[in-house]
Amino acid sequence: MKYSVMTYVFVAFLVVIGAFNASSQETQSAPMVVETLFEYPSAPEEMQDWTERNNWLVENFWKPFDFKQKSVGQFQLDHAFKTWTYPMRFANKEVVNKSVDKLIATLAKHPTLLYQFTRSAENNIYGSQAEVWIDEVYVKFLNALIKCKKISDIRKVRYQSQLNSLQNSLVGSKAQKFDFIDRGGKSITFSPEAKYTIIEFGHSDCSDCQIARIHLETNQKLQQLSKDNQVLVYFIIPDLDNENWVQQVSDYPHHWTVGASDSVEEVYDIRLSPTFYLIGPDRNILLKNVTADEVVNTVIQLLEQ
Repeated sequence: MKYSVMTYVFVAFLVVIGAFNASSQETQSAPMVVETLFEYPSAPEEMQDWTERNNWLVENFWKPFDFKQKSVGQFQLDHAFKTWTYPMRFANKEVVNKSVDKLIATLAKHPTLLYQFTRSAENNIYGSQAEVWIDEVYVKFLNALIKCKKISDIRKVRYQSQLNSLQNSLVGSKAQKFDFIDRGGKSITFSPEAKYTIIEFGHSDCSDCQIARIHLETNQKLQQLSKDNQVLVYFIIPDLDNENWVQQVSDYPHHWTVGASDSVEEVYDIRLSPTFYLIGPDRNILLKNVTADEVVNTVIQLLEQ
């Protein structure tokens, strides 16, 4: 379904581009100017410390915004929210959490704005087109929206699903169990052990997943750690629709656990293919949504300490 939706989006994009090219032959197009909802604040010039400036911007960004409005233009709100995410990346975590909590407390009194802000959060810190993912912040918006009685249940369905997978798989949280079928046809329940565990969620016919798998497979240190049972490596396909998956993974290392599951996406946040998780001996999630090299280098460094 995802691919068919993307196909329609791509076709629509071509239509828009074609119309634009046709009209541009007659008149030169003017650059698009976004009319902002309010004047975005600037940190005081006397602030020289980089972190201090970003802390100030995170804390003060929404002060000029008029929360008495019943609703605002979604495109303009998206632009404002995206602008807010830039200093959020460099500010202190405590400042970010406090500022987000304060914003959400205000939005709780304005259900329509809360819904619009959650949509902007989805677009800018969660969705596939977002420049940065900040799951801990997005969960705050999801919780607020789900708890709001003045927002209809129909509008909550998608967000409830996102919340279910996200709150189970935040960095620092306990890794959850899930059921899968291994390449031998055996039903297994994944349960984190008291060892480092790498999980690659991907598809056997996905080129990016295959490249990532090769990065893991050709790292001699990781392979030795895996053979010595110091690191457990899983490759899990998050669906059972591909009838040829067993054949396609037949050459994966025999000391890896390889399988497929049609329910794991209800438990784990899997937005990319591939998606990597690193789970520690305490069964807590140490890393997620990182590259193959990052997860390999991290686990090797941890074991060499």
